Amino acid sequence: MELSHLSASSLKTWKTCKLQWYAEKVLDIDRRPAHPLTRVGSAVHEAFELSMEDRDTLSHLPEAYAKYDLHESDLQERAENMTKTCIEWGWWDGVDQLDSCIAEQEFLIEAGSGVKLKGFIDRLDIKGNHASVLDIKTQARKFTKDELLNNLQASIYNIAARRLNPNVVGPIRVEFWVLRHEIQA
Repeated sequence: MELSHLSASSLKTWKTCKLQWYAEKVLDIDRRPAHPLTRVGSAVHEAFELSMEDRDTLSHLPEAYAKYDLHESDLQERAENMTKTCIEWGWWDGVDQLDSCIAEQEFLIEAGSGVKLKGFIDRLDIKGNHASVLDIKTQARKFTKDELLNNLQASIYNIAARRLNPNVVGPIRVEFWVLRHEIQA
C-alpha cells in the first residue's frame, strides 16, 4: 500500500474509525454522496474563494450553489446565513493592509520519513514576517476545549504556512470560525 499523501481529515478518520479509513484509502471504495449540509459548507467556501478579487461574496453564492448542486431553498438559505455571519464577523476587515491574503491556499509538504501532508488553508494572511490562518467550519459538531487546544489541523496549518512562507517567524494564529454555531475560536 502506497499513499501519495495524508490530510488532517484522513488522519481524523483514522483516529475515529480505522475501518472507514482502510475502506477509503486502501480499498479505494467510494464514499457515499456528500450530505446536503456538507454541500452547503462547500458552497460557502467556494463563494469566499470566488470573491477574493471583488469581495462581493453574496453575489457569488448562485455560482457556488450550481457547482455543488444546491437547489433546495432551505439549504441555500443556510449557506447565505453562514456567509453573512462570516462577513459580519469581519472576513474582509484589514485585508487591504496585508502583504497577501490567499484563499484556499493548497499545500503539499514533506513531513518527514517520506510522509506528505496535503490540504487547503481557507485564508492565509501574510504581513511582513507574520502570518495568520482563518478556517471557516460549517460542521454540525462544536469543538471541545481539548480539541481546540490539541488541534491536529491547526498544527498542520502552522507547518504549512511556514513551509510556504519561510520568512514567517513567531507564532501563527489559527482561528476556527464555526458558522453553524456562531462560535469564533
